[in-house]
Formats: sequence, C-alpha cells, structure tokens
Amino acid sequence: MKKSNNFCEHWGGLKNFSARKTFPGLKKYFDFNERVWAKSCEIASSIQTLEADDKDQEEAEEILLWKGTTAHLTWKALKTSLATQNLLEKGFLEDSYCLIRSLLESYITLEYIDKDVSGRIKLFVEYYFVHKNRLRQAYNKIYGMDVNSYGDSEKQLILDWQEAEYKRVKDNYPVKSAWSPVKIFEMAREVGYENAYHLIYSHLCQFTHATVNTGNSYIKEGDKEGLKIVIEPNTEDEKKFEMAIHLATSYIIIVIEVFDRVFQTGYSEELENISEEFKTLYSMQG
Repeated sequence: MKKSNNFCEHWGGLKNFSARKTFPGLKKYFDFNERVWAKSCEIASSIQTLEADDKDQEEAEEILLWKGTTAHLTWKALKTSLATQNLLEKGFLEDSYCLIRSLLESYITLEYIDKDVSGRIKLFVEYYFVHKNRLRQAYNKIYGMDVNSYGDSEKQLILDWQEAEYKRVKDNYPVKSAWSPVKIFEMAREVGYENAYHLIYSHLCQFTHATVNTGNSYIKEGDKEGLKIVIEPNTEDEKKFEMAIHLATSYIIIVIEVFDRVFQTGYSEELENISEEFKTLYSMQG
C-alpha cells in the first residue's frame, strides 16, 4: 500500500504539471507551434471541393484520389499535431514521441506517393479492401462465424461490395499487411529522409513499441530508495521538450507544404515565411 501511495503521489505531480510554467524558455516555441497549427488549419480549410480540371477519366480519377488522400493525411496530421501540443504541455513527453513519429510517417507517405502518383495512389487507397478482408477473416477465425450471419441486408450489400473489390485488387498486394511493397525506410530514402529515419524515426519507434531501450525514461535506480519511479518531468528534461516541439512543428510545416503544392492554395509565400521564421527561431539556440 505504501508503494502504491508513493506512486500516486508521482501521478499527482504530473496532473498539475505545466511545461510552459516549468520551462519558461519554451514559451516561444509553444507559441510558434500554435501559430503554425492555426495557419495550417486555415490553409487546409481553404479547399472545400476536390476538382480534376479537364482530364480524361482515368487521369481525373487518379487526381481526385490523390487530392482526397492529401486532404485526409493533412487533417490527420493536424489533429495529431494538436494532440502532441496538449501532451507536451501536460508533461507527457515520451507519449508525444509516438505522435511525432506518426507526423513524420504522414509526411514520408505523402512525399512518396507524390513521386509516382499514377503508380501509387490506387495502391494506397485500394488497400482499404485488403484491410477489411483481413479484419473479416480474423473475425471469422476468432468467433467461428461470418459477419454476414447477422442478416442485415444493408450491411450485406456493403460486405459483398468489399469482397468483390478485394478479389479485384488482392493480387496487387504481395504483402497483405501493408499497402506498399517497400518498407517505410525505403520510402524515407526515396524522398530524401534517410538520415531522419535513422536518427529520429527509429528513436521515436522505441517509445511507440515495447522495447528495453526506454527503461530509463520510466524507472531509475536511486541512491538509497532502490528503484525510483520516473513520472513527473524534471529540469533536466527541458532540452528534450524543446526538441519534441521542434520536431512536431517542423513536420506539420512540411505536411502543409505538400498540401499547398497539391492544391495550389496560394499560401506558398506565407509558408516560405513561416519556414524561414522556424529556421531563425531554432538557429538562435544553436
């Protein structure tokens, strides 16, 4: 019981934690991140419809799929960015790493598809049917019954459509567990982010998955008290928070730059200014 109370005391400190108050020097980074996020939302909201101009049917379909995917991954990144801000502000540093990793992956995916839209966009979108088939097979295996057995006619039509589409596209996916035949590392290398993959993405993955490498972020050996629970951030973590905000901000900037490029929103000059301000802000810290 005593250990449990001690553990709860640590949680109590985290509940009252504020990164801006604890690390006053980070305020300018938080403020800039919020401005970038607000401007990114404004840019993403400037597009209300998907258009393909005067293209033939196949090309128009690819353009619409690409624009829809860009919008989807951009709004996903914006929501992830907001969640990252909230986690960092409340002291959940390591947990924010998982979301920052997601931001980087969204960017790499967008840039990778953009390198060959006609060859990749349908693979990305139509993987939906492969994923649905995998879920359906898992359901059947676990519960020993087909989802069709519910007798819902409307659901039956959807399932029949999904099954027909799966049969149409399944041969395009030699590896059924991923939409792309190449791994994220190979995508990163193609879009010029090989170093970021090795230095950043791989490190963030350590916090996303169950690995031994993150042990010191949660438990440390004390001088007298034995193992010490590490919950509430301390003054030594300020640089880690700064780096996390740095990464989160940089990734939302490059994601919205892709959005601007695809939709030609007219915000290019403003984004260039934001990018320059970002470089200046962080170069001041060396």
